[in-house]
Amino acid sequence: MLVIIGIVAIVFSSIYVYQIPVKKYIAEQELYELLENEYGLKSTNIQITNIIRDIKSVRGGVGIRFTVTNSSLLYDYDYSVSKKNWIRGYVENGRYYNTNKIFFEEE
Repeated sequence: MLVIIGIVAIVFSSIYVYQIPVKKYIAEQELYELLENEYGLKSTNIQITNIIRDIKSVRGGVGIRFTVTNSSLLYDYDYSVSKKNWIRGYVENGRYYNTNKIFFEEE
């Protein structure tokens, strides 16, 4: 009985190791690539504040909150590793707004 419990524990822990850290890493790299392709932003211009697995969504996405240089907004993107797509928006005054745009401050 203990052997079966041990095997089950190993299987579940290996699933956890893949599900959380690897998906977070993939989503982070995809974010850097997306913002570089769309806005020419380098990773040094992107400050990630939080990366979490989105457990509320059916997509099983990874939520990333970040700011970028020359923008005062906190962006909140959700990446689905399996579907390879984004839900994009930003947070202002506690409210979430959908948008595919990064708003830069005028210099």
